[in-house]
Amino acid sequence: MKHSYLRDKLAYRFPNANVIKQSNKEYLQRKDLTNALSKDKENWVILESDELGLISNATSYLNSMADNYKIRLFTSNKSEPYDDEVSNQYLSNLKFTYASVAREYDLKTRNGFAEAYSKNYGIIPSKYAVRGFDITFDVLLRLATAENLAESIKREGTTEYVENRFNYHKKMIGGYYNDAVYLIEYGENLELKVLN
Repeated sequence: MKHSYLRDKLAYRFPNANVIKQSNKEYLQRKDLTNALSKDKENWVILESDELGLISNATSYLNSMADNYKIRLFTSNKSEPYDDEVSNQYLSNLKFTYASVAREYDLKTRNGFAEAYSKNYGIIPSKYAVRGFDITFDVLLRLATAENLAESIKREGTTEYVENRFNYHKKMIGGYYNDAVYLIEYGENLELKVLN
């Protein structure tokens, strides 16, 4: 099972959590969820899957149960089915929350990079253009404040720009990794809210 490591890690971290077991190996059934949910408290459902059928089934069932249960839906990996196949209204109703390396910048707020890009190219920048700007700006500021990149990373702290944030750490073997993420929630009226 692709997500068994994460399931075991979550079960260790949350020992009182219920792990939903499918009674039918082929597909999730409504009773699989109702057996694990509580009517007395808010239910946090962590859905870790890339399978369209499971994600679609689970979100549909959870949304239909939202009148009788307090439910919040979480995932650590917002895969394609969430963007392409699942109703955004369902995700909003479930206060869907996910981790992301980038947030979407608000077109209504002033942003020097986005304004300059739009003026020069006649379109708003893509997420790749924004990420490129953020990484380049971060590297330049680090080089301006330290002898070299390795020294700049030794300083504690998170940097944040248009859509991305950075908090680098040294790997045991090899280079560095960035562990800065955003927690994003689908709010009312389908608005995405950054929680941290």
